[in-house]
Amino acid sequence: MQIQCPKCRAPMQTMQVEQTQVDRCTACEGLWFDALEDRDVHAKASIDLLDPPGAIAPTGRNEQRRVDCPRCHTPMIRVLDRRTRTVWYESCPVCYGKFFDAGEFRAVQPRTLMDLLRGWMGRQAG
Repeated sequence: MQIQCPKCRAPMQTMQVEQTQVDRCTACEGLWFDALEDRDVHAKASIDLLDPPGAIAPTGRNEQRRVDCPRCHTPMIRVLDRRTRTVWYESCPVCYGKFFDAGEFRAVQPRTLMDLLRGWMGRQAG
């Protein structure tokens, strides 16, 4: 079933990336991940395919007040990425999907080996 972008209401196109199907907006290039799908996309080539290198993540809180989940239509909450502390994305409190504006998914990915090690060490401690 094709869904509409929760931000601009354009149709979203399903893309197969690694073992995961991800929805990308045909207009604003925002990305929708169903529950935990964002954790399944790791390869740099996959990230480049989904979130093109020219896309720049908006900084600060998005001004759009109400953003409804494209799956269950529940109002989503804005979440500050704990790693970057600069990227805000939308998350559904019911079905646990996530919406990233163009550039945001790329921006929240670990950039260096040190970032990867920090992430791994944090998961081991938690």
